[in-house]
Amino acid sequence: MKYLKLTIYLSIFLALFALAQSANAATITSTSSGGNWSASWTWNGGVAPTATDDVVIATTGSSSVLLNVGSTAANVTINAGANLRNGTKQLTVTGDLTNNGKFTGNTGTTQMTGNSAQITGTGTQPAFYNLIINSADTVTVNANITVNNNLNITGTLSVASNKTLKQMQTNSPTLTINSNSTLSGSGTFDVYGTLWACAGGMGSVGITNNGTINIANFNYTYFAGWCEGGATYSVNLPANITYGDDTVKTNMTLYANTYQLSGTFDVTVNMLGNMTVKGDLTMSNSPDLGMGDLINFDLNQAGYNLNVGGNFSNGATNSPMDILGSGTITLNGSGQQTLSGNMTGIGVGSTSAFYNLTIANGSGGSAVFDADATVTNNYKVTTASDTVTYKSGSTYTFKNIEWNGQASGTKVTFKSSSSGSPWNLNVTGTQTAVSYVDVSDSNAGGGQIIYANNGTNNNGGNNTNWYCGSSAGSSFFRLGSNVFLRNFVYFRK
Repeated sequence: MKYLKLTIYLSIFLALFALAQSANAATITSTSSGGNWSASWTWNGGVAPTATDDVVIATTGSSSVLLNVGSTAANVTINAGANLRNGTKQLTVTGDLTNNGKFTGNTGTTQMTGNSAQITGTGTQPAFYNLIINSADTVTVNANITVNNNLNITGTLSVASNKTLKQMQTNSPTLTINSNSTLSGSGTFDVYGTLWACAGGMGSVGITNNGTINIANFNYTYFAGWCEGGATYSVNLPANITYGDDTVKTNMTLYANTYQLSGTFDVTVNMLGNMTVKGDLTMSNSPDLGMGDLINFDLNQAGYNLNVGGNFSNGATNSPMDILGSGTITLNGSGQQTLSGNMTGIGVGSTSAFYNLTIANGSGGSAVFDADATVTNNYKVTTASDTVTYKSGSTYTFKNIEWNGQASGTKVTFKSSSSGSPWNLNVTGTQTAVSYVDVSDSNAGGGQIIYANNGTNNNGGNNTNWYCGSSAGSSFFRLGSNVFLRNFVYFRK
């Protein structure tokens, strides 16, 4: 009984204490002329805000409120037309930060610690320098914002739909996602490098991910504008990062763009370790053709592996990203995955082809080639029950092949996008294995005979330059329009 009474008294005390704290909180509004945050004359009523107060910035025109000391506030609202500037200090907000005017981060730090807090507003896109999320719950970005330096996340940072959090690369910033923390939401996170008037720079963002990245879209953008004579940059992608998970399949875009630039804009994006994109991977560039400029946009795999769980697209005919260095691109999603864009280098050089390509999406999954493709080293399809569809009339040039469906009941299926209309196959190197393959509409006349004669494969019909030996049900394949092969003996119609 004694302990029950003590518990009741303690609960009442805490409730009264919280009520007293709430009663002591006030809304502090800045004067029209503004001034330093710490100065009493900056605020109506002559009292600077305390940590429990709501703050309203109402200083407009050329005047502003300057954060000249480290400060904490509950909710901070910047009115339309009003200005709040940070210097080099830290502003901690325990509630919402609403920007309907203008917020300038300079080289200071903003920390958000509230639960279910928001960064929101309809004002000029706020430019934070360092942004710290330190919440036991979720902080939602419900406005387009920019972080010019470091972003550190403890808890969950969620970017709302149709909103973009842009982290600039100029200062070689860091994105740190701490243990049990998440970068999430249905919006976009954009790592953005820019060169304007041949000044500034494109550093490489360093990502330390001890938590989870499962935001809908994660982009790397590189931009150059108003620069005579072009520019050359080499930037790095963080090593051993997984974008998305089995629930939220994060899409990634690697993109280069120019505006009013003469000459060539060369950007090489270097992989420093393996990388996994659970959603779609889109790579492209968009040169300002009106100025006659050109973008050389390269992905240097440097021997590392790139896993893609969604679709793979490498630009249009004249705007792909060149793929350099030895490395393997693996499609390992669970549904249909489409490969599109320029995958040969024809018309733009010779490096937008794959080095190693592996299809590994397995039972229930499929890969669809929507254009010509070239693999300059190894093309591997060895996952049971894979289905690969090749575009009819397109040409697929592979150096070395390894195709194996593992068992008679789990054959790999190769077929045309239009039944009865052939797809063209050109194999030039080593055939490590052609086993448990069910193939149809394949015209391999442009390269080697495909030796599928170990008794495990199935002739689905309309195949040219394939040899299956004398196995039952597939004793011969067509070698040409009127030439057949049976047990290595030619005969004609």
